[in-house]
Amino acid sequence: MRTHHLILFALSITLFSLSCSKEAAQNDTPAASDRIVTIQVSIPEMTKVNGAYDGSVLALTWASGDKITISDHANSAASEEFTLVSGEGGKEAVFQGKALSASSYDILYSNLPSGFAAQIQSADKNTDHLGYSLSLVGVDSYDEVSFTSDWAASKGGSLVSSGALHLSATLPEGVAAVVSGVSLEASESIFAGARNLNVTLGTPGDGGSDGILDIFATLPAGETAIPAGTTLLVSFATTDEAHSVYTRYYKVPSAISLKEGKLSLISLDCTNTATHAGSASDDGSAAHPYLIADKYQLQAIKDADSEKSFKLVRDIDLAGFSWTSLDGNDDKIVYLNGDGKTVSGLKAPLFSFFNGKVSDLTITDAEISSTKNYFGVLCRTIDKGTAEITGVSVRNSTVSTSAGAAFGGLIGRVDVDCSALTLTGCSATDITVNGYGHYAGGLIAYINVPNVTIQRCCSSGTVTTAAGSGRHVGGLVGGINTGGATITDSYSTCTIHGYQFIGGLVGSVLGSITVERCYSAGEVSATKGNAGLGGLVGTLQTKNGSILKSAAWNKKVAPPSTKIGLGNYSSGAVVGVTHPNCVLTDNYRNPDMQLTAYWVPSANYDHPNVNGTTAPLVRIGTDLVEANAAPATETSISGDYGRWAYHGKHVASGTKLSTLASTTLGWNSSVWDFSGDTPTLK
Repeated sequence: MRTHHLILFALSITLFSLSCSKEAAQNDTPAASDRIVTIQVSIPEMTKVNGAYDGSVLALTWASGDKITISDHANSAASEEFTLVSGEGGKEAVFQGKALSASSYDILYSNLPSGFAAQIQSADKNTDHLGYSLSLVGVDSYDEVSFTSDWAASKGGSLVSSGALHLSATLPEGVAAVVSGVSLEASESIFAGARNLNVTLGTPGDGGSDGILDIFATLPAGETAIPAGTTLLVSFATTDEAHSVYTRYYKVPSAISLKEGKLSLISLDCTNTATHAGSASDDGSAAHPYLIADKYQLQAIKDADSEKSFKLVRDIDLAGFSWTSLDGNDDKIVYLNGDGKTVSGLKAPLFSFFNGKVSDLTITDAEISSTKNYFGVLCRTIDKGTAEITGVSVRNSTVSTSAGAAFGGLIGRVDVDCSALTLTGCSATDITVNGYGHYAGGLIAYINVPNVTIQRCCSSGTVTTAAGSGRHVGGLVGGINTGGATITDSYSTCTIHGYQFIGGLVGSVLGSITVERCYSAGEVSATKGNAGLGGLVGTLQTKNGSILKSAAWNKKVAPPSTKIGLGNYSSGAVVGVTHPNCVLTDNYRNPDMQLTAYWVPSANYDHPNVNGTTAPLVRIGTDLVEANAAPATETSISGDYGRWAYHGKHVASGTKLSTLASTTLGWNSSVWDFSGDTPTLK
C-alpha cells in the first residue's frame, strides 16, 4: 500500500501584550487569566481540510472558524480557546485568546467529525468534508511551538495527529459515472474501533471522466495497525437500478499501518467487479477461484465457462432480486465453495441443472413455488457427470407446488446420466416441502441412478403431498426407482404426510438401498391411499435392501384407518412393505410408538433379524399369520401386495434413543452427540 505524508504544519508562536498606557503598565498590570495573547501560526502545508487534492498531497489552508485550544495538562477543565483573527485561506494565520499558566500544557487543533462510520463527500476527488486533528500532549511551554514530534519530545511531551484514507478505484467502463457512494467492510475494527466505513457522494459520478473514483475519509487521531490477512470488502453503490452495486475484495498481504499525519492510499483495480470481486489475476482455477461478493456476481456464474471455481466472500441477500437459476447442464461443470457464507431470499432454485461440487454453503429463507416438475432449493435436477455436495444447509425454506411432481428440500431429481452423487454433512432444517404429484423428500425427492451416497445428513420440518395423488414421500428421500442409495449416520425428524408409500426416512425403494446407523423421529401418516407406511422406510420392494443398526423412533405411524386390512399394503413400525429376501439386522422401534397396522406386535415383541434367505418375516396373507414360519423365497411381491411388515425390536418404555444408540447399537461418538434424549450430528 502506498502512502503520502500529510505535511504537518509548524506553529511559530509569539506572545504580544495588547497596547496599554504607560501608567497601566506600571501600576495596573492585568492578571495572567485576563491577559490577551496573540499566536501567529505559520503553515508549511496542511491543517484544516479546506482545499483540493493535487494528485499527491492534500493542499489545504486555514478556514474561517478554526480554533486552537490550550489546556492545563493536569486539569483539562482549565483551558483557553484561541480564535482565528486573520489568515483565512492561506498558510499563515493569527489566533487570539487568554493566556494560561500551568506547569505543562496540551495544545489541540481539531475539527474531527463526531462519527467516523458515515461521511459525506460532496463529489469525486473533493476533500472539503475531511476533518483533521493535531495535539501536543504534556509540553512544558506554548511559546515557539512547532507541531512536530521532535519539538514535542524536546518539551517533554508527544504529538498525536489524525490521518486520512484515500481510496482510488478504477471501475468497469461507464460504472464510475453512476456511483453514489462507497462502503468498506473490514474483517478487523480498523475504523475508529469499528469495522465499517461509509462515504456518500453528494454528487454521484466520476468528476474527471477517467473511470477512476477518488474517495477520501477522515481517520481518527493516532496510528491504526492493520494485521496481515485483514480483508476489505469495498462496495460501490450506484444509481443504476439494473445493477445497483459493484463489489471488490481486497486482502492485506502483510501487516501495515494507517499512519497518523499521513494520507494512506489504497489503489484498487475494480474493472472485473461486474462478474467477480477478486483481482485481475483470479482466473477461476482451484488456486485462484473467482470471488463472489454480491448478487450480480453470483448471477454471473451462469455465463462462466465450464470447470471454473467460485468462492463466496460475503453473505448474499437475493430478496427482491429476479434470480435466474444457474445452469450446469450440457456438461458444464461448476465448483462453488460457499466458505461458510449464506445465500438468502431465493425465489427459484440456486441451480437448475447441476454438475460439479458445492461445499460449505447455507441457504436460508428460500420460497420456491412452481407447477412444473422437479424442484429443490439447491437445484432442480442432477443428470450429468459426478456431483459432490458437502456441508450445504437449507434453513427455514419452502418448496411447494399445486401440480408438479418430485419436490425436495435440496434436490428435485437425480436421474439419467448422473454417474454418482455424494451428499456429506448436508441438512434441511425447518424445511417445508408441499408436493402434489409423486415423490417428495426432505433432501431429495426422486433417485433414478445407481450410485447415491448420503452420509451425516439430517432434516427437520414437514414433507407432505396433496392427498389426491402424492405417493413416495420421505423425510430424507421420497423414492428410489431403479437406482440405489447408501444412507449412513443420518436422521430425519420431519413430519411426513402423503397418500401412499410413506417413510420417516425414505418413502419407497424399488432399486436398492443400504441404511445403517440412522433414525427417524417424525410422525408418519396418511388420510387416503392403501397404506405402505413405515417408521423408517415405507416400502422396501427389493431384495437388494439392507437396514442395519437403525431405529424408528417415531411417535406415530398411522395409515388411513380404513386401509389396514387385506387388499392394502401393510404398514410397519420400521418398514411397511418388506421384501422377504432383504437384510434387516438389529433395528429398534420406539416403545411408545402409536402404530396403526393390520398386525400390531405386542410391546415386548422382537422381530427376528432377516439375512436374505433364512430368517422369517411375519407375513399377513389370506388372513393367515405365519409367525416363525420360513417363507417361500420370493423375487417379486406383485399380486400379494407385499404384506410383510417389519417391526424391529423392542426396548423398555422410557428408553432414550441416545442411550440405545451409544450402547446397544454402538454408534460412533466422534460422529454423534449423545447429550440429548435423541442423538444429533456433530
